[in-house]
Amino acid sequence: MTDETKLAKAAFMRNVGSNNATYNPWTADEIDKLEVEDIKEFRDVVDVCRFFYKRDPIASTIINKLIDIGITELEYEHSKLSPNQEKILESMKEPFEEFAETIALEYLVSGLVVPEVSYTTVENKDLNRLGIKRYSSFVLPTDLWLRDPMTIKIKQVWSSQPTYYVEIPDDLIHFIQNEGIYEDGTEDKELYKELAARYPKFVAAVKAGKTELKLENDLVLRRRVVSDSPYPVPYLYAATEAMKHKRNIRRMDYSVASRVISAIQLIKAGNDEYPWD
Repeated sequence: MTDETKLAKAAFMRNVGSNNATYNPWTADEIDKLEVEDIKEFRDVVDVCRFFYKRDPIASTIINKLIDIGITELEYEHSKLSPNQEKILESMKEPFEEFAETIALEYLVSGLVVPEVSYTTVENKDLNRLGIKRYSSFVLPTDLWLRDPMTIKIKQVWSSQPTYYVEIPDDLIHFIQNEGIYEDGTEDKELYKELAARYPKFVAAVKAGKTELKLENDLVLRRRVVSDSPYPVPYLYAATEAMKHKRNIRRMDYSVASRVISAIQLIKAGNDEYPWD
């Protein structure tokens, strides 16, 4: 008896009861998990959710529609604002609305939103373009952006408040440690100087060998959390198994169609003048 025969026989005997009656190996107590990522592997989960948001028409349409419905035009009470304050808000209205849509998208796709806002002193010349004449200078938010949740670590021990850490990308570490030189050898000294001027503590920490830093940000938005992990559950997470199954079925359809097309071949030999015998 060959090893293959023994293996097949052993597998068959495991599926046969004492009365030689076969049974279904999938019982009501067992769960078919397929290839669902554990929420503890948050980066893998986010990667899958991003893939289906970009590729699956139903998933992307639902999320986009939720954003369109939930994020509406920014409104404020005109009666409580001075003319200059109203002009300042009007100048920031469009960037705020765009940023709100960006936040909503990240919240639904990954479940973790880490917004960052950079403030800059705007001088009188730029304020006059906005119609603001009372102030000689004014501090305004000039840069609104989100951190990549794939670079965020969440630690939560004996507390309801988690601690967030941001991992510094390797290419950025190389850029800072080499003072403006990228990994491919190209240089951007001006960008390094600007980075060092705006974030001196961050640059100093990277030069000291730090690869992750505690995030001092009270604006972190975290979606629903299950007690076994401090990471949020993305909106699409429950549907990833079904969407994977659907893509596998489509892959099977393509494979079957390809085999059928290759199997159907019309071969013609000869013609009326020179028939093929």
